Amino acid sequence: MTILNQNLDNQKIKSVEGSMDFESLYTSGVGYEKFLLGLKDGKILASVLPTSNQMVLPARLYDERTFTRLEKTAPVTTPGVLQSYTTLFKNLDGQPLDSPITVGLIGFKGVEGHLVHYVHPNGKKLTIGATVKPKFLPQDQRTGSILDIQWFELV
Repeated sequence: MTILNQNLDNQKIKSVEGSMDFESLYTSGVGYEKFLLGLKDGKILASVLPTSNQMVLPARLYDERTFTRLEKTAPVTTPGVLQSYTTLFKNLDGQPLDSPITVGLIGFKGVEGHLVHYVHPNGKKLTIGATVKPKFLPQDQRTGSILDIQWFELV
């Protein structure tokens, strides 16, 4: 039984047809903003843990295990490693895509954390463990979004 058919406190619930304008501003937060601004500059930035110099991706404001504030960031310079992938043939509405899209889980040697992003095989066969590198949009088209990386391509 839907909520519109239930009788709560002996009152019939009403519904109104139509639409309501709604404005919202969702910010990325201070830590993640560093990561996004790094992408705008063509760099993948990770936070550096002060106690161990371990890099964590994406950059963030606090270490969730120790609640230590993370001030230092550094660019990830190692190539990516394709750790998993899937190929999509339908969109979110279940409709066929014009061409398949491959999405992969990308890790980086010596860096804790991963990125999920598009993968472009460059005509090569995808394999788990393959080396990948980011393909950034041209500088004048970057906006500080995860989509500033067009895709990861096989090396």
